[in-house]
Amino acid sequence: MKKLIALTTAAAFLAVAAPALAKDKDWHSTTVTVNNTNSSYVSNTVNTSSNTGGNVANGGSASNSVSGLGDNGGNSATGGNGGLIETGNATSYASVVNGVNSNNTNVDLCGCNTSGHGKTTIGVNNYNSALVGNTVNTSSNTGYNTANGGNAGNSVTGPWWTDPWNGGNSAHGGNAGTILTSDAYSESGVVNVVGSNVTVVK
Repeated sequence: MKKLIALTTAAAFLAVAAPALAKDKDWHSTTVTVNNTNSSYVSNTVNTSSNTGGNVANGGSASNSVSGLGDNGGNSATGGNGGLIETGNATSYASVVNGVNSNNTNVDLCGCNTSGHGKTTIGVNNYNSALVGNTVNTSSNTGYNTANGGNAGNSVTGPWWTDPWNGGNSAHGGNAGTILTSDAYSESGVVNVVGSNVTVVK
């Protein structure tokens, strides 16, 4: 009778222990925590300009200066004509691209939560702080051109009674030149990508 009781007690112990071993094997807990902290200050100042203007094509000036006691008239002065100016295109481009505080987080569990029963806790915290300032100036110019005709004038000095013999003078200013301008084009672009967060769990 004593042997039978001993065998029965041993069998009961094994039955209770088996579920405990199975629980430790099949149940698990996985915790993954990722903290990303970014702080940025970005300041851009861009100035672009192009210029084909500010051209001058003026005609020449002409003048006569006569003095004496007479018989000095009949003088002629003619200024030269202005030239031809043809400008090319004035083109300005400015481009600013800022990528600030970009977080790419990949969590690979390597299959740890694919078998049995368990609890997996994943926490990804992104803290982004950014101050971005952009100043972009673009300008193009083909203007501020000048094409004036030349000045003309006569100056006669002497006693009054000599005027008839000092007359007949002529002065002709030159013709204005020609300025042909092309296109003026300005373009600017600003792209800011701030606080981009991508999290992949596999």
